[in-house]
Parts: sequence; C-alpha cells; structure tokens
Amino acid sequence: LMSAAMTAHSGADTMSPLYRTVRDLPGTVALIEFPFAEPAYEILATYYAGFHRRPLVNGYSGFFPEDYLRRATFLSHIPFDLDAATRAVQSSGATHALVHEGAFQDGRGHEVTNWLVSTGATVTGTFGSDKLLHPLADGTPMTREYAERRIRWEPIHEMSQMKGDEETHPLLSPDDEFADFETWD
Repeated sequence: LMSAAMTAHSGADTMSPLYRTVRDLPGTVALIEFPFAEPAYEILATYYAGFHRRPLVNGYSGFFPEDYLRRATFLSHIPFDLDAATRAVQSSGATHALVHEGAFQDGRGHEVTNWLVSTGATVTGTFGSDKLLHPLADGTPMTREYAERRIRWEPIHEMSQMKGDEETHPLLSPDDEFADFETWD
C-alpha cells in the first residue's frame, strides 16, 4: 500500500487541487482525511499539510496522542460502527473531510463519502476520486483556542526522516553525544 500511495502522489504536479482549495478557504478550517489511520496516507496527509497549512486531525509520525488512537479505532473500519465513527468525527473538531475514494483497496471509499453525506455533509469539490466535504457531522467548527493549542503543542517537526536525526542534529545539540548517531551522509 505504501508504494502504491507514493506512486499515486509522487510530486507537486500530481497534488490534488483540492489541497489548494483547502488552503484558500476562508475562516477556520480543520481537515480530516480518509482513509484514516492508514500509514501510507497518514504520511501523505502530513506532507500535504505543509502546503495547505490547516490543522489536521490525522497525519502523525512517531507519536500518537490518545485521542488519535481512539478515533482510529472507529474511523479505520467504516462502516463497522457508523454511530461511533460519527461521534469520533464530531469530537475531532474537523470542519472539512477529504476522502480519497480510490485509496481504499476494497473499493469502499464511496461508502465513506456516502456516510459523511448522511450526517449532513455536502460534497463541495471533486478531483478524480477525491471528494472534499463540508460541513462535517453537526457543523460545529473547531474553535480558535483549540487550533492554537494544537499548533503550539503539535508542530510538524519532520517532513522526512533520515535514520538517526529525527530528534536532533549536532549543529542544534553540540553537547549531545548521540546527535550524530548513524546520520546518513
């Protein structure tokens, strides 16, 4: 799945224009992407967050907050428990969803879109098999305070990871004897 995801999204020229739409939306926007908790697509969600610069519900690397893991329980297996999945989206603070329907290996991506529409969301943009939906669930937007807290405590600290230098580098931590451990030249 990882190689299929990376092949499907191998550069800026293949970036869905829906990410530009997300970037240019007015007001407070928080995005959730589906498939949720699928490692290859979590990496892509984090990568494209560097472009659209909006708070992202998914897309972690190395550390997974408890609320993310709880949401993953319900959002990675839609339509297993739609009520729990709906509550998970509502509690996330997401205002928009980007569903990569073609990314679901079992072809159930359209079921995710249909479920979100059944909760009151509207498809506001389409590109290929990608669908952008708004508002989500009950339409309650993410608050400014919550977004600012996430931005403060969950900054994107890596866009790529080279073995040994995810956390620090000798230039940043000259007294740390492991700062150059197994750094690839």
